[in-house]
Amino acid sequence: MKNNCKINFGTKKITLTKAFAKKAQIIGTTENLKLLDLLKQFPDYEVITKAPADRENYKGLTVEFMKKCVKKEYGDGSVVKFQEMIDLFAEHPAYYGKVKATFFKDYPKCKPLIKILDIEIDETANENVIDELTAQTAADINETINENKFN
Repeated sequence: MKNNCKINFGTKKITLTKAFAKKAQIIGTTENLKLLDLLKQFPDYEVITKAPADRENYKGLTVEFMKKCVKKEYGDGSVVKFQEMIDLFAEHPAYYGKVKATFFKDYPKCKPLIKILDIEIDETANENVIDELTAQTAADINETINENKFN
């Protein structure tokens, strides 16, 4: 059973997941009926939607590591443009997701570096890893990617 809603008796709040809340808006759905039942049982409780977690990284892929990849593959000028893009998204609720999506779209040369690492990055070794990876030939990178796909 999924944990789609939680009842906090201390704060008198019913917390719904975003997906559950969206489905509960449609009259007659299982989610709608469940929410109505909860509201009957706890009429003085506030219903809130769980906020998505603020992410600073995904499996170790940080914005700083992305900057290092951009600098290594594209040079200092591109890092300035990348930083401008980061600043543009700074106030966006899905800041990290927007930066990551733009990074993969606009800097495709960096993608093989991330794939080889399987996005499991040790922050202290970032620069050394990038140096080692860029020293490999394109054939070595493709071979490594193909090997990882089948493991």
